[in-house]
Amino acid sequence: MKYTIIFILVVQFVSCKSQIPNSDKTTQFKQPVYPLLKIDSINDNRYPDEILKLGAQKLYDNTKWYLYANLFGDSLKLKKNLLTRDTNIKQEMLPTNTNTTYGMLPLRFENIELRHDSVEIHFMLYFNGIPINKIVENAPLAIGCVFENRSNDEIVLVAGRGDARYWMKVCDSNGKNCTPFENDINVPEIQKYLISNKSKVDPWFYREAVKRGVINE
Repeated sequence: MKYTIIFILVVQFVSCKSQIPNSDKTTQFKQPVYPLLKIDSINDNRYPDEILKLGAQKLYDNTKWYLYANLFGDSLKLKKNLLTRDTNIKQEMLPTNTNTTYGMLPLRFENIELRHDSVEIHFMLYFNGIPINKIVENAPLAIGCVFENRSNDEIVLVAGRGDARYWMKVCDSNGKNCTPFENDINVPEIQKYLISNKSKVDPWFYREAVKRGVINE
């Protein structure tokens, strides 16, 4: 099962202050780099200190949920000649099950950036302590979400990597009646996936689905 969401790539940003993170006066809080570990998850029952200090728990949850909800069904496609290209990666660190999907991997907090009022939160998928973009050909483009401010938990932009820096909401020709990013989430597909893979999915992803009423328990 593969669920694909099509985003609109922003080539020219509109001049709406609430939707454009300003590159000036950026404050960035980074999580330490994780070493290569032979584990597939970390204790994710608590929020990072940076999130707690800023009172951004709701934004953190919304970002992490949105990313899982749009990436969960994609299967890992390992890079060719991976072991010879990166000597730090060993065969035993790599997935052996071809049915491994992103919903089964931990999303770890990378950083939070403050640009004036806007808040941008980034995550990275990991497998056995290895950032997923180091081992797969199809690393997700979406890596985080942008919010207008700490008091508004509605996603205004989706942050990407590389050339796909930001995606905007789909709006009408007048720039109004925009479709919320949250509408991208296919609840029936998530329910089917989580029920079928309950013992395999990332614990946070499953718990959050229960918390949001996607799964009834």
